[in-house]
Amino acid sequence: MKLSIFLTYFALMTSIMPVTAAPKSPCCTEMLSQEHSKHIIENFLGVWHGDYSLADKTFDPNVVHVSDRMPTGKGSEPLKIEGKDGMVAYVKRCREGWKEYTFELLQFISDENKISIQWKMNGTTGEDMRIKT
Repeated sequence: MKLSIFLTYFALMTSIMPVTAAPKSPCCTEMLSQEHSKHIIENFLGVWHGDYSLADKTFDPNVVHVSDRMPTGKGSEPLKIEGKDGMVAYVKRCREGWKEYTFELLQFISDENKISIQWKMNGTTGEDMRIKT
């Protein structure tokens, strides 16, 4: 079954990659430039596309992500993900069961050290999909 899901993701960049922890760059001395924001988003989406080598460049080692959308057989359950490795494990878990799984950036807004993105997930369920469709 083919699915398209529109998502809005708001991230305080202090929880993804604090400006102080990000590599020093001419585009990012005091606040995020549009180019640097786009680069962070590309890395973020790259992780969701399965390139886990981008995690070190994308997530602070102490990132905390709270989600209430982890489906179970009885609905969804609240889930608190801690640390970069926990975030990568979460992304891997979300990718399970999909034959095709991609994200498309629709638009983004950035201001100082915050980024909000609207993205679209396109996927085709695989044979081992655990979520009822």
